[in-house]
Amino acid sequence: MKILLVIDALSSGGAQRLFAHLACEFVKAGHSTDVFVYDNNRFYDDNFTNAGARIIRSDRKGSGFSFSVLLSLIKVYKEGYDHVFAALHAQSFYAAIAKLFVPKAALTVCEYSSSISKTSRVRKLLFYVSTLLANRLASPTAVLR
Repeated sequence: MKILLVIDALSSGGAQRLFAHLACEFVKAGHSTDVFVYDNNRFYDDNFTNAGARIIRSDRKGSGFSFSVLLSLIKVYKEGYDHVFAALHAQSFYAAIAKLFVPKAALTVCEYSSSISKTSRVRKLLFYVSTLLANRLASPTAVLR
């Protein structure tokens, strides 16, 4: 199976650590695994590359929503992924919109922050839209089962 993980950066956060472990397990299970990122932090790069996962980087233009990230992700989707996992609000929205253009890949969106976290209502709304477009919604523990 060909798997794509979508996350903003490989910084030292909990979602990034979870995705690093997830990539390692997917590769061990014999799956081709790539990770798509659009911020330049490289804290977890070695964890992904040492596991055998390929890192695909996109340049983000400015802050907020980036059409360049979306277009890059649509192009990556066209490489024929069987399953896409996206973590967190913005990344899930990018992945869900890209899926509209390349609907073949199954999409699982994962949210790791509290529903009462200090996040804008627009961001929360866009995440909820992405859950409607996704094939599955998962909590961190459900993803690892």
